[in-house]
Amino acid sequence: MRRILPVAAASTALLLLTSACSAASGDGDDLAVGTSVEVSAGEAASLAVTVTDVRAGTVEDLSTMGVDASSLAGRVPWFVTVTMGLTEGTIQDVDRDLMPSLAPDQWSGEVSNGADAQPLQVIGDYDCTVDGSANAGFTDDEPLVDCVALLTADSAELESVTLMDVGTWVVAAG
Repeated sequence: MRRILPVAAASTALLLLTSACSAASGDGDDLAVGTSVEVSAGEAASLAVTVTDVRAGTVEDLSTMGVDASSLAGRVPWFVTVTMGLTEGTIQDVDRDLMPSLAPDQWSGEVSNGADAQPLQVIGDYDCTVDGSANAGFTDDEPLVDCVALLTADSAELESVTLMDVGTWVVAAG
């Protein structure tokens, strides 16, 4: 009987640790917008990746950002704002090969009509954050703020957004 208790306790501890790691990494769990996912970026560095805002826009919004939207009639751009900042270590500790890419082709979206949202590939930079706060990189104290546009059909709602190898955030209706 004494042997079973330590084994059961060890199994329970392992299960709890595994559950905690899965929840922290975003693996398989849908996240609420505003929830961070911790990502290892080297032996002494960790990053928090957070989708901070998802909002429907208009084709006219894209035009004001300098994007040629003439071929996008009947489509809705959904603007996804994401931040990525250090939670452990310094910039010098970050292994760039381990950092998640925030490039448009790393994003996907699930849409209410069963289709997939398409990332908008743009040559050059544009800022689709709600407050114009996008920046090019992060420092030890300030996160990178970036945005991406995903396109859906006019009548479709974006239900979730996924950053490859990081996590999936559920877009709240309304």
